[in-house]
Amino acid sequence: ADKPKDSDPRLSHARWLAMKTVIGDVSDKSVMDVGCHQGYFVIQFAKEGAFSFGIDNDRAELMVGKSRVELARLKGVFFSEMTITPANLPSLPTTDIVVFLSVFHHWVRAYGEEVAKTMLQELMSKAREHVVFDTGMPDEVRATWASELEFMKPDGRAWMLKFFEENGFRQVVDCGEFPTTISGINRPLLVGARI
Repeated sequence: ADKPKDSDPRLSHARWLAMKTVIGDVSDKSVMDVGCHQGYFVIQFAKEGAFSFGIDNDRAELMVGKSRVELARLKGVFFSEMTITPANLPSLPTTDIVVFLSVFHHWVRAYGEEVAKTMLQELMSKAREHVVFDTGMPDEVRATWASELEFMKPDGRAWMLKFFEENGFRQVVDCGEFPTTISGINRPLLVGARI
């Protein structure tokens, strides 16, 4: 059953169900979640039989994820503490599925629009089958980075869809909008498929 909203403010379980509906069977697939936080999606994919790899730059959040994996006695799941940069992104492995949620807008702030878009293209190229993507939106005006996303206007969702199409995804499924803890603006969740 879906978790109550107050215990799951980002509706992670609902997002999982939405992406899983599009991706389908993940047994024996490989998954890389860049910006995995506490590893919710890494763990869900592992429970479904995927080899799951989560990356985040926050050691404390990764410790929570690692503890959850140990308590559940899951196999085929691991985490790496790492800040992804233009220099080290090429070293990331190619996997069947790439999950990239709520990180792109941080790349734009850190590296600028053009470098961040190049990094997103490179990360998308690491996915053999699917990319799961959401990002901060330019209309989240209370966020300090929102003004740096002007290039996504007037319609952030349309910009995301076009970016997928320009990067070789034959099908892009809009899985709906989900809340963020940053603002009252919901973010679109998209799954791009190469197959």
